[in-house]
Amino acid sequence: MVKTHLRFGALGAALVLTLLMGGWALAGIERPPVGNPAPALTHFTFAVAGDNRGEIPIQQPEVFKRILRELEVLRPRFVLGTGDLILGYEGEEHRIRAEWEEFIRVVNEISVPYYPLVGNHDVWDEQSRRIWDELFGPTYFSFDYGNCHFVCLDSEAGVEGQLLLPEQLQWLERDLASHQDAEHIIVALHVPFWSYEDDSPLWKRDVHPLLVKYGVDFVTGGHTHGYEEDVLDGITYVVSGGAGAQTDANEATGGFHHYLLVNVAGPELTFAMIKPGAIEPPDYVLPSDRPIVEAIEQNLLPSAVVRVGPGGLEQSGITLTFRSPLGQLHAGAVEWVVPGANWVIYPQAREYSLAPGESVDLHFSLALPDPREANPPPYYTTKVPIRPDKVFEFKGRLGAEKHAVCPRTETPPTIDGVASEEEWRGAAVLENFALVRGGPSGWDPRVLLVRDESNLYIGAHLNAPPLLVFRRPDRIIVDLDADPTDSPCVEVQFLCNGTVRAGRVDPVARTQEWWDLTQAGRIVVEENGWGGEVAITLAGLAFKVPVEGARVAVNAWSYCNQGGRYEQAIWCWLPGAEYGQRRFGVLEFE
Repeated sequence: MVKTHLRFGALGAALVLTLLMGGWALAGIERPPVGNPAPALTHFTFAVAGDNRGEIPIQQPEVFKRILRELEVLRPRFVLGTGDLILGYEGEEHRIRAEWEEFIRVVNEISVPYYPLVGNHDVWDEQSRRIWDELFGPTYFSFDYGNCHFVCLDSEAGVEGQLLLPEQLQWLERDLASHQDAEHIIVALHVPFWSYEDDSPLWKRDVHPLLVKYGVDFVTGGHTHGYEEDVLDGITYVVSGGAGAQTDANEATGGFHHYLLVNVAGPELTFAMIKPGAIEPPDYVLPSDRPIVEAIEQNLLPSAVVRVGPGGLEQSGITLTFRSPLGQLHAGAVEWVVPGANWVIYPQAREYSLAPGESVDLHFSLALPDPREANPPPYYTTKVPIRPDKVFEFKGRLGAEKHAVCPRTETPPTIDGVASEEEWRGAAVLENFALVRGGPSGWDPRVLLVRDESNLYIGAHLNAPPLLVFRRPDRIIVDLDADPTDSPCVEVQFLCNGTVRAGRVDPVARTQEWWDLTQAGRIVVEENGWGGEVAITLAGLAFKVPVEGARVAVNAWSYCNQGGRYEQAIWCWLPGAEYGQRRFGVLEFE
């Protein structure tokens, strides 16, 4: 394979077309070298920067651009981009190519060679895989550089029970066996299977023994948006997925943006974990820190949930009780961050001082002028020392629990799939969904609820024309639970392919028990949208008649993908909370 470069420069669309038709120009993104470009080289550095994709289609995060600028100054020999390079999951080819165009343009601002590896946001169906193959070549490959051999795997081509397909696994063993003369062997891939409870046994069964057998030194992956380092049978395993995507955890457990700089010095191989703007040692996060982090999260990060009804915010203030889990005096400050302009919190910052074992109540006033704009809710930050030499910023959440009242009717709606205004007049309406992903689309999901002596009636509507997409059809999901402290809940699904189903679902135990809805559910497809209706028994909700005053945990979700425009929306959204809290608002029976 000839060493080639991808570049988008001032020629704009014309150069993009040349690239997509197979043309190449000098720049930062390269296909890895075929022959060893420096066989006598024994001292050099390379970088690892994975999971740089953002949350907005096409746009690359500013933190990724900052990392690239730092790499241009540090000048490693090359960069391994360990997957999830674009947001992806688009339906139309021109949208996918537009994402790649922007990614390539941003990366090619640097002169350091950049070798892309495939992630689940980069390849998700046959079309996206074809585009990847066209732009970047094989999804798994190896190359030599100096005294090192690099193996880059495709973590996206496995099946259940096999992390790597037999063909790739056999290739891996042949490749490792034929490069025993390398002083160091480095393996890179996107998904860090070794760090996941479900995948780790398969990794240790199929892959890890090969890596031990053939003397692999260093393995790195991303996918998890954070940092984690471990050593297993002499192999250093590093999860590094912090080059731009939204982080998965708090800073003290690895949830921060970063990249790796790996130094090869003859027989020695070391690395630094670098936060943009600050270089940190590998022990920046230690397993021994976890007990104090957990104590801080449980005692020094109180959360509060306020209720938002149809008329607006149902309380004017909150009190947060901070308890010190530390063994020494701790002085700090609580500072509120308001993502949207609709919330008002006063004061926006308050200082506190806590001796060991002490607690303090901090009071804040709240206002929410427009109840339709309750999401996302504010959060606060506070800095706490977890070691004498380490101070971390922690985040605490304010949850906005939405509230609706389900009325009682003597004339229940006819379950024919058409939620007519007359039949559903006076019903509780769940609307003003929070957009979790995607941009404004005008699809406006709505859920209607009303009940009689025996049943709860649910109607749903979406202003999106139905279209079966690459992974699943568009849908609206309603979760209901009389006991939100317990994992199982009743789930109702309206799918644009004509299916309505309901049953008891346990997301923790991963069990599903779907009920027979032959006579109780209908979907009707219209030219510019679709909707459905269903009746489920109050007994199915574990309610006994009468149910006046009863409260049900409720939430509704919407998933849409039309012509490459993807939207995920949710009615009651408490980001960062536990599963039971995150799903639910409150539905009160009239």
